[in-house]
Amino acid sequence: MWVDIDEASCKSSTLSLGICRQSVSTGEKMIMARAVSLIATVLLTAGIVTGTAVGPAAAATPCPSGEVCMYEGYNFTGTMRYMWPVEPGDCAGLTFKVLSVHNRSFEFQRLWANGNCTASNVLVAPGGKIGRPNFVVRSIGGR
Repeated sequence: MWVDIDEASCKSSTLSLGICRQSVSTGEKMIMARAVSLIATVLLTAGIVTGTAVGPAAAATPCPSGEVCMYEGYNFTGTMRYMWPVEPGDCAGLTFKVLSVHNRSFEFQRLWANGNCTASNVLVAPGGKIGRPNFVVRSIGGR
């Protein structure tokens, strides 16, 4: 189990919160793992823990207003990631597979088959959805 002890007693096992590790049984480890998982879930659900500019979310999570939501599966299934709309004339290469897009931004967004906004493309209007494009989306550009 985790216990608070004075700093002098903490050696190389010190965590950033000033809590030290001690030997624990397998049962106690399972309880701690469940507790940590529950805390992480609560923090993520509350929005306290944030990601990078492109954040993942569960597919059941609605696409936030003002964002461009990208799904790893057809017809808005699988992992959802979202980002701010790309400005006109700019290009954002994607490092993950995108098979459907919901544009909840107020900007037109163009989906591209190549990572540098070239090749096959399709325009998605503000509020529009593409559930099954004819290609894997590799980049997004503003109009």
